[in-house]
Amino acid sequence: MDKEIVVTIDNYDVFGQYRKDDILNAMQDLYHYLKTDIEQNYTVEEINDYHRHDLKRLSDIINDDKVKGIKEFNQFLKVCNELAPNEYQIK
Repeated sequence: MDKEIVVTIDNYDVFGQYRKDDILNAMQDLYHYLKTDIEQNYTVEEINDYHRHDLKRLSDIINDDKVKGIKEFNQFLKVCNELAPNEYQIK
């Protein structure tokens, strides 16, 4: 079984490469990347109206006490894909 996962953007760019036992770091990195991108490209009003709910959902997944595995990461990526114009996947 492969010990690493690769997070891709739109099926061709690589966001990052992580060990399977380090999925929490992958979630945190992607969350901070998306949050920073949103803060740079939207007004506070737009963030509150359109993005705050999904950012909270991502934060809740990260802060949940459950062990983070592929299932939780796929759930996390599903929310990311609702929030972002790009499609994030695990390879």
